[in-house]
Amino acid sequence: MFGIHDDQYKWLLQYLGNEQPFYFLHYGLAAKKNDSDARGNFSVEELATHYCQEIERFYSEGPYQLIGYCGGGLIAYEIARQLVEKGKSVKLLVMCESYPGGLWKKLSLYQAILFFIRLSWPDKKIRITNIFFNKNTIFKDLTRKTPSFYHSFEPSFYQGSVIFFEALNKYADRICYLNASAENWRQLIKGKFDIYKIPGDHISILNDPDNAKIVANILKPRLSGNDGDKKN
Repeated sequence: MFGIHDDQYKWLLQYLGNEQPFYFLHYGLAAKKNDSDARGNFSVEELATHYCQEIERFYSEGPYQLIGYCGGGLIAYEIARQLVEKGKSVKLLVMCESYPGGLWKKLSLYQAILFFIRLSWPDKKIRITNIFFNKNTIFKDLTRKTPSFYHSFEPSFYQGSVIFFEALNKYADRICYLNASAENWRQLIKGKFDIYKIPGDHISILNDPDNAKIVANILKPRLSGNDGDKKN
């Protein structure tokens, strides 16, 4: 299995066991540019094309298994789409809490206020400070650590199947996930689309060992399934 970005899979790897090989891909283009900010200068599609080349160089024939968390899930989706378009077989595509900006719904004022009330005091201070220094509004500075190219990604139709893990608790540290829904993907995915609701929020869905164990137990039988999706 190829994991897109490697900072959330510690517990999942432990529960999947040593019999499941895992290989990580992490901002290859940025590394080539030798620039810590380079990852904001290209698109999800370009990153996916680069990763496709790396994957095929390492494992030329497939079938392929891919997993991505958050923005890594968007890249995994596009990698799978490009591989299927090339006639390759994608055995498994797993996305965890992955929502492109175009699929988010605008929040109501009530939801925004409720989100602010539930923030920790340090997060409240950040947003209040931003108002006084005209840096932002109280609800806008919400994706400060996320590369901007994730938000501009507009996914195309995918002919294969997807397993999607969604956190039950939407009141996490970022307001953008409140109205993000896995169901919004359904219109784009032409194959089987399985959604699993997992305890926790956007962060703890994989970082909490109990939650990661639930994810692993769902994935194990699928990892030994039949041949994957391939364009006819």
